[in-house]
Amino acid sequence: MAYFLGVDTGGTYTDAVIVDEAADTVIGKAKSLTTRQDLALGIGRAVDAALEGAGIAASDVALVSLSTTLATNALVEGQGGRVALIFIGFDAGDMERGGLTEALKGDPVVLLDGGHTHAGTEAATLDIAGLEAQLLDLRDSVMGFAVAARFATRNPAHEIAAREVIRRVTGRPVTCSHELSANLNGPKRALTAVLNARLIGMIDRLVTACERHLAQVGIDAPLMVVRGDGALISASMVRERPIETILSGPAASIVGARWLTGAPDALVSDIGGTTTDVALKLLARRRNGAGDRFATDGETLATAIIEQLTAQTVDCLLEAAFDEDDAFDGQASEVLARHPLMTAGLEHHRGVVELTARLGVPVIGLGASAPSYYGAVGKVLGCEMILPEHAGVANAIGAVVGQVSQKVTGIVTSPAEGRFIAHLPDALQTFSSATEALAALESALRLEAETRAKAAGAEDLRITAKRDLREVDIEGRKMFVEASVSVTAAGRPRVAHS
Repeated sequence: MAYFLGVDTGGTYTDAVIVDEAADTVIGKAKSLTTRQDLALGIGRAVDAALEGAGIAASDVALVSLSTTLATNALVEGQGGRVALIFIGFDAGDMERGGLTEALKGDPVVLLDGGHTHAGTEAATLDIAGLEAQLLDLRDSVMGFAVAARFATRNPAHEIAAREVIRRVTGRPVTCSHELSANLNGPKRALTAVLNARLIGMIDRLVTACERHLAQVGIDAPLMVVRGDGALISASMVRERPIETILSGPAASIVGARWLTGAPDALVSDIGGTTTDVALKLLARRRNGAGDRFATDGETLATAIIEQLTAQTVDCLLEAAFDEDDAFDGQASEVLARHPLMTAGLEHHRGVVELTARLGVPVIGLGASAPSYYGAVGKVLGCEMILPEHAGVANAIGAVVGQVSQKVTGIVTSPAEGRFIAHLPDALQTFSSATEALAALESALRLEAETRAKAAGAEDLRITAKRDLREVDIEGRKMFVEASVSVTAAGRPRVAHS
């Protein structure tokens, strides 16, 4: 029998759950305040209480998985470590066009000769000597480096070479843009790499804090982390790619909601942890600009707060619903959600014109306080409101019931008739036919996806491939333009075995 431990570290609370994998049920759960000064304290208290509630020994845990909103919060709040951007084959104008200057906020940038063309051929020789000289001045003033080269998604050779030099000279963590994004837009890839580099220290502290407590209590099991799409990756991989945890918390909510309810189609709303004790004692006494009190008493103020919470939740859910409804493509969801006709429809207006509106799918309410507040939301929207038993720890549940998935992509280009270039993960290779090039690319991508999935902690892999061929018709003859291949390797997370 296997027991899984899920941990969710949020801005306010850290949740922990124990899931009995065989019985497919929650057998223990706990909450503890998140201790930002030492994350191990909050994690430890939640984990210990969940183990005690489940009545199992720490050594019985076969898998641990972690979700968090810390990385998302850090980017929103502009936090993170000081990093340097190595910008290869670009100029200062590219910095401005991509919004990089503002995003870097004074962090250093090294502009180097190098980069490749759209076809993957070398545009200029990489200035290794110039890079080494500048690294000597930077290595003690930054905690990491981001590397972005022109058309690195077509040929990553210069990013890889720069990474090796940086590691040799500085010993600092390095993020290469081609490993995070397939976007041809260099400045956007650079921005992604910069954000990832900034988060490395923070996520490393979180993972280390979790590992430290697991070791203290005797849990010897693989540690996974929830990615932004709900899939799981190993702790070692997330240390290098922390940006993949952006939206980890919301993704875990979705996975947890599906596991708890089995609902095939629903909107999920997760209310976070807040405290209003001080507001109920003090805010009612404060006065507005007209000199009047906000409320005559605490109960009146509390009622107003609940009504405002209900209204804002309804607006948010309607925006999400309009975004998902194809009939309203291209229209502003925030305008539609608050339109007088929508408001009248929800209120079932009956006059010369009769209007009725309701949400067409259920809403799953998550969060410890969801049962207290979300019933009113369902009444306004005229929909089924599902409030699962373990709504308060749904993120922690989602952290531990997900799957591991890794996807890699590549392209085949044709710079001249009868010449086809497969852009393999580590090099370019030329073939005389599109069929040969596509076969070689898919084979290399299958190996890369399998390798990444295993590094991410997966076993029992399922590998699928998809091709997208782009051709043009010239005088009745099909001409190859470009083809893309994507390969996905997915499987269940590797667990500890007795």
